Amino acid sequence: MDEHDPAGVVRSQLDAYNRHDVDRFLSFYASDARIIDRDGAVLDEGHEAMRKTFTELFIRMPEVRAEYRVVIEVGEWVAVHDVVPNWQMRDGPEQEMQWLAVYRVVGRKIKELRLYY
Repeated sequence: MDEHDPAGVVRSQLDAYNRHDVDRFLSFYASDARIIDRDGAVLDEGHEAMRKTFTELFIRMPEVRAEYRVVIEVGEWVAVHDVVPNWQMRDGPEQEMQWLAVYRVVGRKIKELRLYY
C-alpha cells in the first residue's frame, strides 16, 4: 500500500483503525484535522479530541472493524463506502452501519473527514 498517494493514506488509516492502533491512526491526520458530520457540524477537531473519541470507541466496541467496499480517488479527495457489520449502538443492539466517508488529503495527511450516514 502506497502511503504517498491520497487513497493509500486513507487505506492505511483504515487499517490502523481496524487494529485499534490510535497512535498510528492519528499519524495519518494533520494535527488540526476535522471530522464533520453530514450537516456540517464539527464532531472532532485536532489530535487530542480525536484521540479521546477513538480511544473511547475502541474500549466500548473492542471487536469493531470497518470494511471499505469502494474507494474512489479524485485529486486530493478520497471517497470510501464503509461498512461496519458489528456497530454497537449506545442505547441498543449491535447492527450493521454504513456511511460514505469523504477525506481530503493534503501533503500526505488527512486534513478533513466528512461522514455521510
